[in-house]
Amino acid sequence: MKREDIKRRPLSDTTIESLEPEATMYRERHADGVYLRVKPDGGKDWQLRYKRPDGKWTWMGLGGYGKAGHQLTGQEARHKANELARKAKAEGIALSEVNKPSVLVIQPAETFAVLMSEWLETKRGKWATDTYIRTKRMLELHVAPVMGERAFVSIQPAEWFALFQSIERQGIIETLSKTRSSCRDIYTFAQIQGRAQVNPIDGQHKFLAASKNQNLPHVPQDEISELIRDIRGFGSRPIAIGLQLLMLLAVRPSELREAQWAEFDCKKKLWTVPSERKKERREFQLPLASQAIKLLQELQEYSAGSLWLFPGRDDRMNAPISNMTFNQALHRMGYKDRQTPHGLRHLFSTTANNAGKDYRIVDSALAHKIKGVEAVYNKASYLDQRRELMQWWADHIDALACQLERVKSAS
Repeated sequence: MKREDIKRRPLSDTTIESLEPEATMYRERHADGVYLRVKPDGGKDWQLRYKRPDGKWTWMGLGGYGKAGHQLTGQEARHKANELARKAKAEGIALSEVNKPSVLVIQPAETFAVLMSEWLETKRGKWATDTYIRTKRMLELHVAPVMGERAFVSIQPAEWFALFQSIERQGIIETLSKTRSSCRDIYTFAQIQGRAQVNPIDGQHKFLAASKNQNLPHVPQDEISELIRDIRGFGSRPIAIGLQLLMLLAVRPSELREAQWAEFDCKKKLWTVPSERKKERREFQLPLASQAIKLLQELQEYSAGSLWLFPGRDDRMNAPISNMTFNQALHRMGYKDRQTPHGLRHLFSTTANNAGKDYRIVDSALAHKIKGVEAVYNKASYLDQRRELMQWWADHIDALACQLERVKSAS
């Protein structure tokens, strides 16, 4: 490409690579004082044009052009120029002094793995523990092996798009959506710190499959009786109790799986779920039906002095059971792709609403966050009403189980 054919700036890597040398050295403006120097032998490097304290313009070398470890792409050259300017301002020195070894030691390019780790740290404590762990594992599995050791400012949009397409081809669209969203947020984190000028993930969602918000699998209303029977008859009694409690309490699986005995007051029939385990990031008091109290008392016989309601198999004193335990139990009962632990909340909500229960009480029992204008004025916890509702739900479950037994006896 001839230099007169350049149409856009900053210069793209394609433009830079195709620029032809001339008989004499020449420079082409890239952006923000950063210039590409093209030598007669075809060599290319980056230079920064700046004004000295005496008012005269001069040049500073930034490094050669390329994608090897010691070279700089266009984006990396801009990033380095910005870093030098920021360092000079912070130190109160002339830009010409910044490159001297006594003042500045140039650090290796920051990797995406480093940036990802810093971003994840900002989410620790803000997210529920399960959300943090799932996101971290997702990025470590799908992103880190490909992009982790790359300088994050050098990774091009096309490279990110190729990675996302590889996830899309696996058919895991929800993972694709969450991975893309997380990576975009990671670059936004870098942008607000002045460590990246552009976000290479922007706009890519328009050309990738979109996830569909679907209810988690749950059986139809006419199969709830059989589900109750199968759960109550499951081979592992502690897990059977856990699934019954999930159904009775309509909480998220992680909230029950990570529950500790100190959170329960059986005399007051209350479970206080700490804010750090609630998606809404606020403490939540959940009334316990008499059936739930009875199950908790039985469960204590199996916990063997552990802090946890459901102590882990390998470390009973320091960790709860795996996040897949309840799900695997339902699989073994034959409910794979038909009923999930989280889907038990849907059964409660659907049944209660179909029975004409006040939707505000039902939503409050599910700890759903109130939205819109109502959120400004409605601060009620509906504790007494929720106590009645949860006892109704527990009695309804018992009635469904008895109804199934009568049908079996009659046949």
